[in-house]
Amino acid sequence: MVYCASYAIHFVLLTRSGPGNTFMSARFQSQLVGSPQYDPATHMSYWAKMGDVHHAIRYGNGGLENSSHPAASPWYTWPIMKHPFALWEDTAAPAGTKTMIVLLGNPVVWWGGMVVVLLGATMIALRRWRYEQYTYAVVFLAGAVCINYLPFIAIRRLVYIYHYLFALVFVAALASVVIGVRAGWTGADDPFWSFPTRRSAAGYAATIGLILIGFLYFQPFTYGWNMSLASWDAHFWVLHPHL
Repeated sequence: MVYCASYAIHFVLLTRSGPGNTFMSARFQSQLVGSPQYDPATHMSYWAKMGDVHHAIRYGNGGLENSSHPAASPWYTWPIMKHPFALWEDTAAPAGTKTMIVLLGNPVVWWGGMVVVLLGATMIALRRWRYEQYTYAVVFLAGAVCINYLPFIAIRRLVYIYHYLFALVFVAALASVVIGVRAGWTGADDPFWSFPTRRSAAGYAATIGLILIGFLYFQPFTYGWNMSLASWDAHFWVLHPHL
């Protein structure tokens, strides 16, 4: 329903001709104002448009199977955020500085979430950790991670690190449950913002603090702030110290 509704909004709002016309059928272009094919008398049901769009998607994906791109990366590198890439660069930035938006995440979330999930899976397999009251949450979130990540193993077209973002949402949620239960941060009957021990509260505060520090430290990449070359290299070195 969400998927179909998003296309319904897309068709209502985007009614004008543009550079994407070359990918669409004449039938689809007949609905676009400004297209040589435009015919205001044409009425094409929603499902016909959906069919045309998905035909173009299949055609476009097929053309990417034998292509290469420096920003592309294999699926198994995404959890460790090995291949972030630039989305935009200010070519008019002052000399000795760099202004760039880079598609990368908060390493505390990406790496920390992955470590916690793997640790939790190992401990559950060894029967060291149990989640009797949270079995549904753990199974649901683990299934969501698999559904949003594992299918990319079979995809042969070019893929990029942003294809991992849906799975990452569930990795973060699963890590929160896995570590939260063990650390005493999660309790179905506990009052809000309460912790069983001071150590539990300190661990929670430290985790939130590390996430905030990671966010603040990499803000210049997220928002395209101007940085000196030395500062830019120092920030990027954290992600790729071998460079």
